[in-house]
Amino acid sequence: MIRLGTRIFWATATLSMTLGCWADDTHFWATFNTNGYHLNGNWKTASHLQVRSPEFEFLQYGRFSQKFLRVAGDKWTLGAHPAIEFKRSAPGDSWDNDYRIEVEASGNFKLNSGPTLSTRSRWEFRVKDGSGSDVFHRVRQQFKATWKREGLGPIDSYTLANETFYELDQGQIVANRFFPLSVGFKTAGGLKTGAYLMYLSQRSKSTDDWSGFYVVGMDFKF
Repeated sequence: MIRLGTRIFWATATLSMTLGCWADDTHFWATFNTNGYHLNGNWKTASHLQVRSPEFEFLQYGRFSQKFLRVAGDKWTLGAHPAIEFKRSAPGDSWDNDYRIEVEASGNFKLNSGPTLSTRSRWEFRVKDGSGSDVFHRVRQQFKATWKREGLGPIDSYTLANETFYELDQGQIVANRFFPLSVGFKTAGGLKTGAYLMYLSQRSKSTDDWSGFYVVGMDFKF
């Protein structure tokens, strides 16, 4: 079973990285998370920062949130976090800010002889620059499966995942993130690192057509 899992991993890794390297429009994302600070009882708080660069050219997007999480039993975690986004279209442009309150529920379920299955449902309340007091609602649903494996060198886990974005004001799915490959690396101390390849599909508001691009990403947790 381990040999089969290893072969599937390397086949997926080779195909995924080949697609990502050949794509003309590849973006880079970097995410930084803290392990969290216990507040009281089952409550803790953690910080999150993500930055994005289109085709490695300039800093286009940043997002910071402070998460407040409550562990509910051995499988579920509930959370609420304020967040701010800052973004621009081109170098030299002024930054636009979006403000959010996010509410989420996430669960982890370990199969006896298989992967750990995870689900996360997040509801976002967003206020955008230039939109007055209008509040935009979006629901994000994520599913993923993670395998812990030995014999893969510095890699200790790999994950398949998908996340769908539904805009309530538009009444339709507007984006989808497919992760054909995410890997976690063995590190010393409290630092955890990972890398992933993602394909982001987005629906155009004006034409309703879909387009997409690849994202190469790195995760750091300390």
